[in-house]
Amino acid sequence: MLNPQKIKAMKTGDVLFEADPRNPGAGSLMFRRLKNSIAVSLRYNVDGKRQYQPIGHYALTDDSQGMTLKELREAHKELAVIREKQPDLKVYFDQLDFEKQRQERLAAIEASKGSFDDLLVAYIDERTRAGMSDNSIQDVIRFKRNDCDFHPALMTMRACDVEPSHINMILTPILQREKYRQAAKVRSYLHAAFAFGLKHDNITGRAVTGQTFGIKHNPVAATSFEDAHKKLATKAITRALNNAELAQFYKTCDAANSGISWPLAQLFKMVIASGGQRIDQLCRLPWSNVRGSYLHIIDSKGRGNIPRDHLVPHTERTRTIMVELEQITGDHSHPFSIKVDKPFSVASFSQAVTRWLQTDYAVIGTQKIPAFTPRDLRRTMTQLMKREGVQDSASNEIQSHGLTGVVVRHYNNDPKASLPSKQRTMDQVERILCRVLSEAPTENVISLRA
Repeated sequence: MLNPQKIKAMKTGDVLFEADPRNPGAGSLMFRRLKNSIAVSLRYNVDGKRQYQPIGHYALTDDSQGMTLKELREAHKELAVIREKQPDLKVYFDQLDFEKQRQERLAAIEASKGSFDDLLVAYIDERTRAGMSDNSIQDVIRFKRNDCDFHPALMTMRACDVEPSHINMILTPILQREKYRQAAKVRSYLHAAFAFGLKHDNITGRAVTGQTFGIKHNPVAATSFEDAHKKLATKAITRALNNAELAQFYKTCDAANSGISWPLAQLFKMVIASGGQRIDQLCRLPWSNVRGSYLHIIDSKGRGNIPRDHLVPHTERTRTIMVELEQITGDHSHPFSIKVDKPFSVASFSQAVTRWLQTDYAVIGTQKIPAFTPRDLRRTMTQLMKREGVQDSASNEIQSHGLTGVVVRHYNNDPKASLPSKQRTMDQVERILCRVLSEAPTENVISLRA
C-alpha cells in the first residue's frame, strides 16, 4: 500500500500503482508524476483490454488543490461499486453525460416556453404582420389590457399550463357585467390566440426566436357560456330603420342643434349614400382614397382579416358630400375628422347617434324613433335595397359581403373589373334614396379636386 511519503517522493515521469487487496478485480489507482502535479486515474481491464478512468489530482500539500490519499481510495471504492453494474466506466460516464445534457436540454426547452402574456403578444404581432386591420388589432390590444392584464398571476403562467378554468377566470367577470357580446368577442380572440400557439412551434420557415409555447390543446375550446348565448340571441342585432326614420335621420343629422358635429354627420350620410358601407372603414379613408371616380376602401373584414381593395363608384350624392366636406376638412389627413392628423374615433359614432336620439328631431308625429346604432344604417340599406328589387348579388357586391375564397383571390381578383356593375347598382341606390328622401334626381355634375 502506498503512503504520502512515497507519493511525494516521485520524480517527473514516475508511475505508482495501488490495488485494493480485498478486491483485486476492482483495478488499481495509478499515480503519474507530472511536472507540477500528480495525476491519478483508475486502471482496470474490460474484456482483456486495459482502460483508464481519470479521477483527479493528488494534493501535494495541505493548502494545494487536489484530493488526499484517503479521498482517492474512497473514490476507488465508489468506482468499484459502479463497475459491478457497468464494467466499462467510459460507457457509464458517456451515458451520464448524455443524460445530463438531455436534462439540460429539457430544462432549456421548459425555460423557453412562453407565458400566457407572451402568447398574446406574439399573436398580436403575427396578426399585425398578416395584415389584420388596425381596428381589429386595437380591439385585441384593448381586450388584453382591460380583461387579461387584470389577472397578473394568470398572465405569468406558462401558456401550455393554462386550462379552461383559467379562461373562465377572464370570461366570468365580463359575463357578470352582462357584457355578453364582449365576452363572446374576448373568447373568440383567446381561442384564436391559442390556435396560433398550437401551430407556432412547428411552423415551417418560422424565424427562430428561441421562444416556444409547448401548447398541446386549446383550453378555450372546452369553455362555453350557454346561458349567456341565450341572452345574446335575445339581444341579436336586427334593428333596421324604416323609410320614414331613415329620411328623418338623413335630413336632420347635420342640423345645427342635432347633437352631431357637421363633419361626423357627413360620415353618417355617406354610409347611407354609398349603399351601406362599413362606417369604420369609411372613416379611415384618407383624402387620396375618395378623390376620382370611386371610393377606394380597404376591406379587411371576413376570414383571416386579410385586406382587399373594395371600390365603390361615386354618385352625385356621394360626390357632393365630399365636395362640401373638402371646404371644411380639405387640409386634414382624413375627410371625416375634426383633427388635422387623424379621423374620428370609433367610440364617437354611437355617442353622436345617442345625442341625436335625445333631440326633438328623433320624433315622427308623436312617436319617438326607437334607439338604433350607427351600424344599423348598413343593415337598413341592405334591407332597403332588397325591398326595392336590387339583386342580392349586386347588394352583396356593393357592400363587400362574402367576397372571399379561392375564386376571388385567384380569378376575380381585379377590383376595377367590377366597377361597371357596381356603378349600375349605385345608380339604383341613388334613385331609391331620391324616392325615400322625396328628392328630385340630381343632374348637375360636381367634381372633386384632383
